[in-house]
Formats: sequence, C-alpha cells, structure tokens
Amino acid sequence: MTIFSENGVSVTETAVSIPGQALRINDIRAVRIGADKRGIVLPVCISIVGLILFVIGFVRASGAFWVTGLMLAVVGWLGWWTQDTKHRMYVETASKGEIEALVSSDPRFLERVAAAIATARAAQ
Repeated sequence: MTIFSENGVSVTETAVSIPGQALRINDIRAVRIGADKRGIVLPVCISIVGLILFVIGFVRASGAFWVTGLMLAVVGWLGWWTQDTKHRMYVETASKGEIEALVSSDPRFLERVAAAIATARAAQ
C-alpha cells in the first residue's frame, strides 16, 4: 500500500523510493530536515564596493564611477535576494549511517515525506 507518492518520491509500508536510491523502512532510525543558509559575504562585499564607487563618482563628478557603483550595489543586493535556500532531508539508517536523501527548495514537501516515513514506521 502506497502512503505517499509525489515528485518521484514514494513511501510504502516497507520502503522509501527516492530517485537514485531505495531505503527499507525497518532500516530507518531517524529523519532530520536541515536548511542551507544564504551566503551573505560575497553579495555584501559587492554592494560595499559598489557604494564606495558610487560615492567616489559623486565626489569626482564622474558618471562612470557612480553608474558602475550603482550597478554593483544593485547586483550585490539582487545576488543575496535571489538566492534559493536549499532544504535537505537526512535519513539515519542502521546499515549506512546518516545519508542525504532529498534536496528541495520546498520545505513543506520534505515535511510531507518525513511524515509519511513516520507513518510507515509506526505501521510496522
């Protein structure tokens, strides 16, 4: 009986089928969901350099400096704002230890998979 089937991931009472791997339910000890943090160092550095060039452009009355500075400041901000946060589901198994099972940008999808795995483990 299939408990969950979505986006190529299916959970039955005996196994979890994830693209590229299959896990037995009775081998799973725990499920953990983690999230990668957005990288902030590079976008902030780009924005700071842009703001410095922007100020230099106004002080020297140079359009080349302030246009370049404004563009770099905007690119730095957009670089941070458009980053996708990746959510990862780790499964601890008796045979393989902790493995990364799924990566998704939708944390609710991973929560549904983890809930289906918990339901299948409770059924055994």
